[in-house]
Amino acid sequence: MQKKIFDVVIFSLISLIAFYGSALAFSNSDLEGTWYGYISEANPAVGVYWIYGTFTIDSSGKIIDGSYTGPDGTSLAVTGGQMTVDSEGIVGGTIIAEGGLTGTFPTGKMDMNKSIVAFVGFDNNDSLDIGVAIKAGGSFSVSDLEGTWYGYISEANPAAGVYWVYGTFTIDSSGKIIDGSYIGPDGTSLAVTGGQMTIDSEGVVGGTIEVEGGLTGTFPSGKMDRDKSIVAFVGFDNNESLDIGKAIKAGGSFSASDLEGTWYAYVSEANPEAGVYWIYGTFIVDSSGKITGGSYSGPDGTTVEVTDGQLTIDSEGVFSGTYIAEGGLTGTFPSGKMDMNKSIVAFVGFDNNESLDIGVAIKAGQPSKGLLPMLMLLFD
Repeated sequence: MQKKIFDVVIFSLISLIAFYGSALAFSNSDLEGTWYGYISEANPAVGVYWIYGTFTIDSSGKIIDGSYTGPDGTSLAVTGGQMTVDSEGIVGGTIIAEGGLTGTFPTGKMDMNKSIVAFVGFDNNDSLDIGVAIKAGGSFSVSDLEGTWYGYISEANPAAGVYWVYGTFTIDSSGKIIDGSYIGPDGTSLAVTGGQMTIDSEGVVGGTIEVEGGLTGTFPSGKMDRDKSIVAFVGFDNNESLDIGKAIKAGGSFSASDLEGTWYAYVSEANPEAGVYWIYGTFIVDSSGKITGGSYSGPDGTTVEVTDGQLTIDSEGVFSGTYIAEGGLTGTFPSGKMDMNKSIVAFVGFDNNESLDIGVAIKAGQPSKGLLPMLMLLFD
């Protein structure tokens, strides 16, 4: 009798592991749904600008419809395409828009909650693309905006070029921006003096922000993720800058061990000689924050090995540090912010080749589906 009970338990255990193991892995069905994309494009003829829009994917990864809009308000229909995701959450594929425009995405990474993808790509008009897509889902209200947000923004200005700013802004329960500040690469800091944000029931964000000196930024579109802790957005200001960025909400408690793991990074670089382009790759971090390895590649396929580095993170999830790559390249990150799920970071940086960097990194791994508690119940 005891052996029979034991056999049933073992069979149930194996079945649970098989079921939850398959649920944890990524598959093309995780792509199914409507995605909100926010993309920076660097084109040799047009310059650097953003596009945003939505695209809908079926359970096989086929893109069935969508559209996107540029800063001038021009909208193009998405007519087709195919995306794939492997068991580790690495995404790739193509997208086709009216007029024969075809975008190719050699790589992207889906987060553990299967609701955010960071990616790089290029199209047949010689543009280099880097962006974030956030999956539709959930229900939202203006109170979800309340709190302190850490913003990391790339600005393209006809006079000043392409650079980043980062900082914080605090929003009350009505969506009013009550204070904040941000810093540029030269260390100049400006106070945020006001503004108003709105959000609809689908999590689509819009609004304005006011800064000392009369600078006003307008955000025509942004999207909050289902966990209500990350917003991707595009905008412009009255100094003719085009802005694209990510904001991560404050909250949670963090330590150096949260940095441990393999991170997939997608970075836009603005270099005075090489122009604006992307790099992507992985870096491996131990439980003390030490970078123990990794590599990254550029659009031409050149790969550079990461040899060393050190990251630190405070209890609020704000991190900084450096990395060292072959050839003596050293990158410095003055600020980054980890999300409350500890699986995504947004950051800014610079290197000793005079590049300014802004990017997103997504941690390797797969979401917990509660297997351990169920196993504990099984043996209780």
